[in-house]
Parts: sequence; C-alpha cells; structure tokens
Amino acid sequence: MGSVIVGLSISLDGFIAGANDGPDNPLGDGGDRLFTWMSAGPAENRVNAYFTPPDASRVVIDEWLADCGAIVSGRRTFDIAAGWRNGHPIDVPIFVVTHEPPTAGDWSPRVAFEFPNGMAATPDNSTLIVAESYAKRLTAFDIGAGGDLSNRRVWAEIDGYPDGICLDADNAVWCAAMLRCQRVGEGGRVLQDIELDRSCFACMLGGPEHRTLFMMAAEWSGPEGMTAEARTGQVLAAAAPTPRAGWP
Repeated sequence: MGSVIVGLSISLDGFIAGANDGPDNPLGDGGDRLFTWMSAGPAENRVNAYFTPPDASRVVIDEWLADCGAIVSGRRTFDIAAGWRNGHPIDVPIFVVTHEPPTAGDWSPRVAFEFPNGMAATPDNSTLIVAESYAKRLTAFDIGAGGDLSNRRVWAEIDGYPDGICLDADNAVWCAAMLRCQRVGEGGRVLQDIELDRSCFACMLGGPEHRTLFMMAAEWSGPEGMTAEARTGQVLAAAAPTPRAGWP
C-alpha cells in the first residue's frame, strides 16, 4: 500500500504563502521567498524547468520525483495555480477533491475531478478497478511489477454514482450505487440489481463460502446531513451467486 505524504515550505510563523494570495497573486505578497531554495543551486543541479536545488536540498527533490505517484489537491489550490495548465513541477496525475468541479476553462490534462472512490484488484494482481463516482464509471488500470499503473480504460459505465466495490470469482463487480447495489460485468452489462430504500455506500462478499453480499446503507440528504442526530445506517445482506475473489 502506498503512503500519503505532506511536504510544505512554511515560514517560521506558520504560513505557506504570503498575504493576499489568489489567482492573480498565486504565492501572495513576498511568498516567493518560501520557494527560492528550489532554484538556488548551481546549473549542473538542474532537474527540470522548475527545479535547480542546491546540493543540500537535492535529495528532497530527488525523493519527490522518484516516489510521488499522484497528487491530491483542494479546489482553492487548483484555482490559484490556474489548473497547472502549463504543467506541474512533478509530472504525475493530480486529483482535485471538490464538490464543485469547474465546467469551463483550461487546465492540465493530468488533473482529474472524477472523485476516485472504491477500488478492487483482480486475484492475480494484474488489474486495478476504480469506481469514479462523479464520472459514473468503473475505470481499469494494468498493474505493473513495481505497482505502477498504466493502460487506463473504461471498464464499465454505471447508471448512478458508484461508491464501494468488490469482485467475485466470475470477474464481475458488485458496486454500491446510491439506491441500489449492482453486479456488473466488464463492458457495463448489469447481471444483478438489488434495489434499496436508502443509499448504499459500500459492499463486500463474505459469510460462509464468501457467498453473502453485505451492504452498508443509510439515508442520504447530502453532506450537510452527515452529522444529523438521526441514525439510519443499516447492514443489509443478500445471497450472491458467486464467491468473493481478488483484493480486498
């Protein structure tokens, strides 16, 4: 499993940008001083168009470039950075977490707003399937020997917002999708559809012989209702035609 790492240049009084930062003043007033170290080294230390670190800091830049597989950002950072339309210093996929994806404008093709959610890997660890909630699809990747992902492709379109998923021995995916839990084959064919009276957020095959589908469901009225006093969550169960397979 990968690690989530936060790395920031920060002032002695606890700020990561100058005052008055925004799209027209990305680093804020005087904020560029926090980042001059990245280009303060000799010419022979130039890594790319953004980084020329001094000798003492070269190890930091090398670790970023070698170990970073993806970047998670908020919407405000995306806006201030103009969507990294001219490229990000670390050339990896960027996932922007937001309830309000932009509908117009230019941004880096490395940026995704589809809200990656549930994930499952095939038994031979050759394929990763990811539920992209906002895109209403399951996306597949080939898993390399070192854990790198390639050959992104649509595995299935979903009629709803897919959340938690799991695989069965027939290579079908059980997918929590709001007011239903569906068993879907590659290409999008719905093999089984369980309708519910509340939203389904996660599912997993378990029980004797791993042939019981467990579904986590609750009434959903949007993010503002997540802290409501009413407790509507339920664990539901249904018989499944095929046992669990893959990871988790």
